[in-house]
Amino acid sequence: MTFNKKIWSTIKIPLIYMIISGIWIIISDKILFLFVKEVSILTSLQIVKGWVFIIFTTLLLIKLIHSDNKKNNKIEEILQEREKQLLTLINTIPDFVIFKDGEGRWLQANKVALRLFELDDDTYRTKSDIELANISNLYRELHYCNETDEIAWNSKTNICIEEMIIKSNGEPKIFEVIKVPSFHSNGSRKGLVVIGRDITDRKKGEETIQYLAYHDPLTELPNRRLFKERLIQTLDKAKNEKLNLSIIFIDIDHFKNINDTLGHAIGDSILKIVAKNLKSCFQQDEVVARIGGDEFTVLIPKISGIEDIKIIATKILNTFKHPIKVKDHDLFISLSIGISLYPYHGYDTETLIKHADTAMYYAKHQGKNQFQIYNKEIDAYPIQKIEQ
Repeated sequence: MTFNKKIWSTIKIPLIYMIISGIWIIISDKILFLFVKEVSILTSLQIVKGWVFIIFTTLLLIKLIHSDNKKNNKIEEILQEREKQLLTLINTIPDFVIFKDGEGRWLQANKVALRLFELDDDTYRTKSDIELANISNLYRELHYCNETDEIAWNSKTNICIEEMIIKSNGEPKIFEVIKVPSFHSNGSRKGLVVIGRDITDRKKGEETIQYLAYHDPLTELPNRRLFKERLIQTLDKAKNEKLNLSIIFIDIDHFKNINDTLGHAIGDSILKIVAKNLKSCFQQDEVVARIGGDEFTVLIPKISGIEDIKIIATKILNTFKHPIKVKDHDLFISLSIGISLYPYHGYDTETLIKHADTAMYYAKHQGKNQFQIYNKEIDAYPIQKIEQ
């Protein structure tokens, strides 16, 4: 349909001119020969007829061309108005929008895109990403845009990717970018629309949610969920590589009394200090976690044996030999510690956790401020799990 309209627009005026000319020649000659018999008069009238034809067709052509030009001007006005409306639209949205031709040259971009890539409104048009990279401070980012354009072209369908753009002030921004390629009927590249939305805040929010899902917000230590996942992974590795691992359960003695007498603010401060001191006792690959209340756990992925874990437990207790300063209070903090080791005290996570927990409560009942390594005799000892 579009093709037929183009043909009609091209041949319309010549076709009308040809039809009218043919009708004029046929009818005018017949009329002259019918009413005029004298040759001299006929010759003169034919000359007059010719001039009338020239004048008439000239006026007709002027009218047709004027009408066509008027129509074209109207179409041009409509197109210009549409372009203004498009620019108004893309300049009011918060996303960056770029229109490119089949060669990847920029045809139009909104203000967000120009600000982001630090480009001037008068110089960017008809330039490729590579050319613009030479006049912008964001050289790497524009080169990367060119690479992902090729992915969209080659895939021949819309693509959605995340791109990090580091602004000239060093601030990183993350964008969700949609690239929409278009093609001519013969399959050659026609154009590319690039739309990018700033999702930096959303990604930060997702990272925060992810962090909070696996960490204790007060102490910033791994929480029970992360500890359990790490334990499962480490236990699988220990079984495959025939390693010993250890789980340590730690409980702050008399913590309920501290909360009740000094308040929860002091209690929270103590938990932070205990977490910091515990973390200082262990290596990077050893996991220190807060699993709730005043209970902490430690996962040691590789240990030689029971004697080594005794040294570590003694080190933890000695860390709290001196009073800690909490606001205006000098407080002595002691810990009860329970320990289990793989493969000596269990072969699965639940058993190892249970035995470390049991050993910790046994340490409390034995007088607190000490450590106990799990053994089967502890199971026979009546332990009431209450805060002391």
